Amino acid sequence: MEAVKNELNEFQAKALLEAESQLEKKQKEYYAKKYLIDISKEDIKALSTFIEKDAKWKFTECLGIVEVNKELSSCVKSGKLFTTAVCIEAIYYYMSKVEGTGETTEATNSLSKLNDYLRILKAIISGVERIKADGEELRAFEFTVAARREGIEPDSVASDEKSQ
Repeated sequence: MEAVKNELNEFQAKALLEAESQLEKKQKEYYAKKYLIDISKEDIKALSTFIEKDAKWKFTECLGIVEVNKELSSCVKSGKLFTTAVCIEAIYYYMSKVEGTGETTEATNSLSKLNDYLRILKAIISGVERIKADGEELRAFEFTVAARREGIEPDSVASDEKSQ
């Protein structure tokens, strides 16, 4: 009986090490991954201008403005918005703070600018959705590691949750 228990503990320890290794690899991939946002060079310039001149911030949010602005300046030069999840999520955050009434906003003073804002926002939202899907995959790896640390087989936990 003791031999079976030791063998089980050894198996669980190996499974945990493997899961932790996979999680670490997935985290590195996730944080290093860059996303291509399908917007024109003109829209990248408009977005850069928005972040530089119109984006609202409080307290330490200014650090995000500085970092996003650095990233966008290189994107303006290349003509492609190809950047990390953190940058895209920050852009989305600052764009979500824009307020307005009717067909104008604080950041826009004409309908054409409002349409530009909406077009850029839709592109950013599509990037955020892709990031969210990748984040869910990462959370699944984190769940597996957490379950194995507790000596639980993750598949059995998922089965129990589905049956409830």
